[in-house]
Amino acid sequence: MATNDDTGRSATHLERLGLDVLIDQVIIAQGIRRKPAPDLYLAALDHLGITPDAAVAVEDSPHGVQAAAAAGVRVIAVPNTVSEHLDLSGTDRIVTDPLAVVLDELLAKPVPGR
Repeated sequence: MATNDDTGRSATHLERLGLDVLIDQVIIAQGIRRKPAPDLYLAALDHLGITPDAAVAVEDSPHGVQAAAAAGVRVIAVPNTVSEHLDLSGTDRIVTDPLAVVLDELLAKPVPGR
């Protein structure tokens, strides 16, 4: 997970919700430029030892979409009640149900415009 959080509180929330078992690493914006800069995604890719074409970002904000796209990562936008009214262009796909996305199909497609 790559988050603009610079305090580590996101890891606390993941643990409280029981989602920490699904996340290998939380990359926070401590000493790293925040989104929309691509730095958080680049750090996550480096940590995972993968290239951008092997990754998919799930984002809910314009800054997150911009950061992932700038890092060369495919982007799925899942708007929330705030971001559904914002510009999420630059995504590869906008969905209301992230469970409807088949990652293998998305990863098999070339990264558009990148």
